[in-house]
Amino acid sequence: CTTSAAHQLLGLPRDATRPEIRARFYDLAKQTHPDVAGAGGSADTAGFVQIQEAYEIMMEATKETSNTSTAASMAMKGGSKWAAARTRHPRSADAPKAPTLGEILCASLRDEPHRVQAVWTDVKARELEVTGVMADVIFRACAHTHAAGDAPAGMSAALQILREAAPQMSAETRAQALVSLLAWCKEDELDCTFDVCNEIGDDDRTPEVLAALSTTFSYFPSGASF
Repeated sequence: CTTSAAHQLLGLPRDATRPEIRARFYDLAKQTHPDVAGAGGSADTAGFVQIQEAYEIMMEATKETSNTSTAASMAMKGGSKWAAARTRHPRSADAPKAPTLGEILCASLRDEPHRVQAVWTDVKARELEVTGVMADVIFRACAHTHAAGDAPAGMSAALQILREAAPQMSAETRAQALVSLLAWCKEDELDCTFDVCNEIGDDDRTPEVLAALSTTFSYFPSGASF
């Protein structure tokens, strides 16, 4: 796929900016990613692969001189390998797993963490399965917006998202999400941390979650415990 063909495929002018390219890619991913097939969409794996490749070509062509990373490109590295493997071995069970639509949408939060509520609302409305990768990116964005003084943000916002995500995640993913929440969202308010503790049920008490809790309480004055 040439740069010219990439522009035509995405329907963008040659002088399109990186934010415009990202926005167009996310819009097209919502229409063509295989995950939307179950929701009555017109998903086409081959079509999505072409759009993904066109996106990466355009982003590379407009690469900034700084070393700032492109979040979605990072998220799609696995997708590129998956696309190439599927092209070579379309029926191979060993081919890398494609990033989910939810993972693609959440990848934008690495560049735009202030959009965490908007992205989560979209994920929830689409009833997309929440993966550990998604939870980690979402809670990191919550922590970033808290540090920036935005609202809603921080641990309280992350906890609300965790509660809302319950129908869309497995027990294993929930444990991973709790670890990410505690790792990223470190609050000055002990009450907020206790709210997270109260959310942790018997099934959530994996060694990783308990270790994350212990680390979290170590930030507070002696005497605080769970």
